[in-house]
Order: sequence, then structure tokens, then C-alpha cells
Amino acid sequence: MSITKKGSLPILLILMALCALLLIVFDSTGRSKGEDATPTFAQERQKEEEALSAFLEETKGVGDATVKLCMDDQGIITGAAVICTGGEDPVVQATVIRLLCAALGLPSNKIYVSGSR
Repeated sequence: MSITKKGSLPILLILMALCALLLIVFDSTGRSKGEDATPTFAQERQKEEEALSAFLEETKGVGDATVKLCMDDQGIITGAAVICTGGEDPVVQATVIRLLCAALGLPSNKIYVSGSR
């Protein structure tokens, strides 16, 4: 079959235009051009918070834990707040503070631990 037949040329042109449009909209990885390949600052912080929460939940006396990190403009961690089951117990508070001091390299006065409802 020849592409010069009367009915096939317009179809071929439409297909080529469609392919060109798809190449413009999507890059080679399949992501839309507006999507960034690198994680955002907020995504990185959330990932770190989730990892720390899971880490603390493995600790004796700590139930469900939520960690929120305070960061400066350069993304350096400057403080942490923890809400966890068992967080009202002074022994658990001291353990969580020591763990986060070691994990984050923060002084103890930059970490706050509270019990959850």
C-alpha cells in the first residue's frame, strides 16, 4: 500500500501532528513538562518526618507518633516537635528527646515531646 493514495495522506498528517503534540507535552520520562523530576522541599521534609515517626514508633513506650520538623531557609533542621502515645510519661519524653538529639544532631532544648489525646 502506498502512502500517496488519496485517503491516506490526510490521516498520516494527522498522526504526525498528534505525535508532535505528544512530544511537546510529555518529555522522554512520561512526565508532563510542568512536573519537576526532583522532590520539592516540602516533599523531602514530609518524607523525613514520616521516617522519624516510624523510627520513634519502634521505641518502647511510644505508640503512634507524629513528628514535625522546623527548618530554616536553607533546609537545615532547627527543631522538632513530637506528639505520641505515651508522650506524657517523663521517661518516654527523655528517651524520645535523646533519640532525636542523636538522629538529628540537635540540642535537647530544640526538641519538644507531648502526649497525644
